[in-house]
Amino acid sequence: MNNAMSLKNILKPLIINILRDDTSMYGYQITQEVQKLTLGNIQLSYGAIYPTLIYLEKTNQIDSEKVWVNNRFRIYYKLIH
Repeated sequence: MNNAMSLKNILKPLIINILRDDTSMYGYQITQEVQKLTLGNIQLSYGAIYPTLIYLEKTNQIDSEKVWVNNRFRIYYKLIH
């Protein structure tokens, strides 16, 4: 199994675990938390994180909310219980 396939397999449960604490986070925050939890061994690109977030939202595992911050929209993600 290559690294891309391994990352794809662990990314969904990792994001769900990060959002489990009833927190809402935007994409960059999630990438930083993944990096912190894996001691820098996983550094996510936007091409990896956002398709996964979209998939989790389409399968009703997470929800998103657009918030206007500093003259732009930021999308916050939260686990659906």
